[in-house]
Amino acid sequence: MTEAEWLACVDSVRLVGSLRTASDRKLHLFACAVCRTIWPRLSDLQRRGVQIAESFADGSADGKLRAKHLHRMECLDKQGGKEMWLSTSVLAECGWYAAELIAGCSSDVTQEVCFVRDIFGNPFRPVSFAPAWLTSTVTTLAKQMYQSRDFGAMPILADALQDAGCDNADILDHCRGGGPHVRGCWVVDLILGKP
Repeated sequence: MTEAEWLACVDSVRLVGSLRTASDRKLHLFACAVCRTIWPRLSDLQRRGVQIAESFADGSADGKLRAKHLHRMECLDKQGGKEMWLSTSVLAECGWYAAELIAGCSSDVTQEVCFVRDIFGNPFRPVSFAPAWLTSTVTTLAKQMYQSRDFGAMPILADALQDAGCDNADILDHCRGGGPHVRGCWVVDLILGKP
Protein backbone atom coordinates (compact mmCIF):
# COMPACT_ATOMS: atom_id res chain seq x y z
CA MET A 1 0.00 0.00 0.00
CA THR A 2 1.29 3.46 -0.89
CA GLU A 3 0.82 6.59 1.18
CA ALA A 4 -1.81 7.87 -1.26
CA GLU A 5 -3.71 4.58 -0.94
CA TRP A 6 -3.41 4.72 2.86
CA LEU A 7 -4.85 8.24 2.98
CA ALA A 8 -7.70 7.39 0.59
CA CYS A 9 -8.63 3.98 2.03
CA VAL A 10 -11.95 3.70 3.89
CA ASP A 11 -11.61 0.01 4.85
CA SER A 12 -10.34 -0.29 8.44
CA VAL A 13 -9.50 -3.99 8.11
CA ARG A 14 -7.42 -3.34 4.98
CA LEU A 15 -5.64 -0.45 6.71
CA VAL A 16 -4.81 -2.51 9.79
CA GLY A 17 -3.82 -5.47 7.63
CA SER A 18 -1.32 -3.31 5.76
CA LEU A 19 0.55 -2.37 8.93
CA ARG A 20 3.83 -4.25 9.19
CA THR A 21 5.16 -3.05 12.53
CA ALA A 22 2.03 -2.51 14.64
CA SER A 23 2.43 -3.52 18.27
CA ASP A 24 0.07 -6.05 19.82
CA ARG A 25 -0.90 -3.35 22.30
CA LYS A 26 -2.10 -0.99 19.59
CA LEU A 27 -3.95 -3.78 17.75
CA HIS A 28 -5.76 -4.72 20.95
CA LEU A 29 -6.60 -1.09 21.75
CA PHE A 30 -7.99 -0.63 18.23
CA ALA A 31 -10.26 -3.65 18.70
CA CYS A 32 -11.36 -2.34 22.10
CA ALA A 33 -12.12 1.11 20.67
CA VAL A 34 -14.34 -0.46 18.02
CA CYS A 35 -16.06 -2.60 20.65
CA ARG A 36 -16.78 0.51 22.70
CA THR A 37 -18.74 1.97 19.77
CA ILE A 38 -21.39 -0.70 20.42
CA TRP A 39 -20.99 -0.70 24.23
CA PRO A 40 -24.75 -0.48 24.96
CA ARG A 41 -25.31 -3.67 22.94
CA LEU A 42 -22.69 -5.69 24.82
CA SER A 43 -23.49 -7.96 27.74
CA ASP A 44 -21.76 -7.46 31.09
CA LEU A 45 -19.47 -10.41 30.33
CA GLN A 46 -18.51 -8.96 26.95
CA ARG A 47 -17.84 -5.55 28.50
CA ARG A 48 -15.65 -7.20 31.10
CA GLY A 49 -13.74 -8.92 28.28
CA VAL A 50 -13.08 -5.56 26.62
CA GLN A 51 -11.93 -4.06 29.93
CA ILE A 52 -9.60 -7.00 30.55
CA ALA A 53 -8.24 -6.70 27.01
CA GLU A 54 -7.48 -3.00 27.59
CA SER A 55 -5.81 -3.75 30.91
CA PHE A 56 -3.83 -6.61 29.42
CA ALA A 57 -2.72 -4.40 26.50
CA ASP A 58 -1.37 -1.86 28.98
CA GLY A 59 0.24 -4.47 31.21
CA SER A 60 -2.04 -3.94 34.20
CA ALA A 61 -3.87 -7.29 33.95
CA ASP A 62 -1.91 -10.46 34.43
CA GLY A 63 -2.14 -13.61 32.40
CA LYS A 64 -4.10 -15.40 35.15
CA LEU A 65 -6.97 -12.89 34.91
CA ARG A 66 -6.97 -13.20 31.12
CA ALA A 67 -6.93 -17.02 31.30
CA LYS A 68 -9.73 -17.07 33.87
CA HIS A 69 -11.94 -14.87 31.69
CA LEU A 70 -11.20 -16.96 28.59
CA HIS A 71 -12.11 -20.10 30.54
CA ARG A 72 -15.44 -18.55 31.52
CA MET A 73 -16.08 -17.67 27.89
CA GLU A 74 -15.19 -21.19 26.72
CA CYS A 75 -17.52 -22.74 29.31
CA LEU A 76 -20.33 -20.44 28.20
CA ASP A 77 -19.68 -21.34 24.57
CA LYS A 78 -19.87 -25.07 25.36
CA GLN A 79 -23.25 -24.44 26.97
CA GLY A 80 -24.50 -22.88 23.75
CA GLY A 81 -23.95 -19.27 24.80
CA LYS A 82 -23.40 -16.60 22.20
CA GLU A 83 -20.93 -14.45 24.09
CA MET A 84 -17.63 -16.01 23.06
CA TRP A 85 -17.37 -14.43 19.61
CA LEU A 86 -16.46 -11.03 21.02
CA SER A 87 -14.43 -11.52 24.16
CA THR A 88 -12.27 -14.37 22.94
CA SER A 89 -11.52 -12.52 19.72
CA VAL A 90 -10.62 -9.32 21.56
CA LEU A 91 -8.22 -11.24 23.76
CA ALA A 92 -6.74 -13.24 20.88
CA GLU A 93 -3.32 -12.67 19.38
CA CYS A 94 -4.67 -10.47 16.56
CA GLY A 95 -6.93 -8.10 18.42
CA TRP A 96 -8.01 -6.33 15.24
CA TYR A 97 -9.90 -9.46 14.18
CA ALA A 98 -12.59 -8.54 16.70
CA ALA A 99 -13.13 -5.30 14.84
CA GLU A 100 -13.75 -7.26 11.65
CA LEU A 101 -16.22 -9.51 13.44
CA ILE A 102 -18.28 -6.66 14.79
CA ALA A 103 -17.91 -4.27 11.84
CA GLY A 104 -21.43 -5.15 10.76
CA CYS A 105 -22.73 -4.15 14.20
CA SER A 106 -21.03 -0.78 14.25
CA SER A 107 -23.24 2.16 13.43
CA ASP A 108 -20.39 4.11 11.85
CA VAL A 109 -17.76 2.23 9.84
CA THR A 110 -16.11 5.57 9.01
CA GLN A 111 -15.38 5.93 12.71
CA GLU A 112 -13.34 2.71 12.62
CA VAL A 113 -11.09 4.23 9.93
CA CYS A 114 -10.69 7.31 12.13
CA PHE A 115 -9.65 5.02 15.01
CA VAL A 116 -7.00 3.40 12.79
CA ARG A 117 -5.58 6.79 11.86
CA ASP A 118 -5.75 8.01 15.46
CA ILE A 119 -3.96 4.98 16.87
CA PHE A 120 -1.43 4.23 14.14
CA GLY A 121 -0.89 7.68 12.61
CA ASN A 122 0.57 7.75 9.12
CA PRO A 123 3.02 4.83 8.82
CA PHE A 124 4.60 6.55 5.82
CA ARG A 125 5.59 9.58 7.92
CA PRO A 126 7.21 8.50 11.18
CA VAL A 127 7.37 11.35 13.66
CA SER A 128 10.28 12.17 15.96
CA PHE A 129 9.39 13.56 19.35
CA ALA A 130 11.85 15.92 21.04
CA PRO A 131 12.35 15.32 24.78
CA ALA A 132 12.23 19.11 25.32
CA TRP A 133 8.52 19.03 24.47
CA LEU A 134 7.78 16.84 27.50
CA THR A 135 6.89 19.57 29.94
CA SER A 136 4.91 18.81 33.08
CA THR A 137 1.82 20.35 31.48
CA VAL A 138 2.14 18.18 28.37
CA THR A 139 2.65 14.94 30.30
CA THR A 140 -0.11 15.73 32.81
CA LEU A 141 -2.62 16.44 30.05
CA ALA A 142 -1.68 13.24 28.20
CA LYS A 143 -1.94 11.10 31.37
CA GLN A 144 -5.31 12.59 32.32
CA MET A 145 -6.79 12.00 28.87
CA TYR A 146 -5.42 8.47 28.66
CA GLN A 147 -6.75 7.46 32.08
CA SER A 148 -10.18 9.09 31.71
CA ARG A 149 -10.66 8.21 28.01
CA ASP A 150 -11.80 11.82 27.61
CA PHE A 151 -9.73 13.39 24.85
CA GLY A 152 -11.53 16.73 24.81
CA ALA A 153 -8.33 18.48 25.87
CA MET A 154 -6.42 17.54 22.70
CA PRO A 155 -6.48 21.15 21.38
CA ILE A 156 -5.14 22.30 24.74
CA LEU A 157 -2.42 19.66 24.44
CA ALA A 158 -1.53 21.12 21.03
CA ASP A 159 -1.14 24.57 22.62
CA ALA A 160 1.01 23.15 25.43
CA LEU A 161 3.20 21.32 22.92
CA GLN A 162 3.56 24.45 20.83
CA ASP A 163 4.49 26.45 23.95
CA ALA A 164 7.16 23.80 24.63
CA GLY A 165 8.65 24.39 21.18
CA CYS A 166 6.90 21.73 19.12
CA ASP A 167 6.63 22.86 15.51
CA ASN A 168 5.74 19.48 13.98
CA ALA A 169 2.65 20.06 11.84
CA ASP A 170 1.60 16.38 11.94
CA ILE A 171 1.51 16.38 15.74
CA LEU A 172 -0.18 19.77 16.11
CA ASP A 173 -2.72 19.12 13.35
CA HIS A 174 -3.61 15.74 14.84
CA CYS A 175 -4.21 17.29 18.26
CA ARG A 176 -6.31 20.09 16.80
CA GLY A 177 -8.24 17.83 14.41
CA GLY A 178 -11.75 16.69 15.08
CA GLY A 179 -10.84 13.19 16.17
CA PRO A 180 -12.18 10.92 17.45
CA HIS A 181 -9.32 10.13 19.78
CA VAL A 182 -9.09 6.92 21.78
CA ARG A 183 -6.67 5.03 23.98
CA GLY A 184 -3.63 4.33 21.87
CA CYS A 185 -3.72 7.74 20.12
CA TRP A 186 -0.31 7.99 18.49
CA VAL A 187 0.45 11.47 19.85
CA VAL A 188 -0.56 10.63 23.42
CA ASP A 189 1.44 7.39 23.17
CA LEU A 190 4.52 9.33 22.00
CA ILE A 191 4.21 11.60 25.02
CA LEU A 192 3.70 8.73 27.45
CA GLY A 193 6.38 6.57 25.86
CA LYS A 194 3.99 3.73 25.03
CA PRO A 195 4.75 1.35 22.13
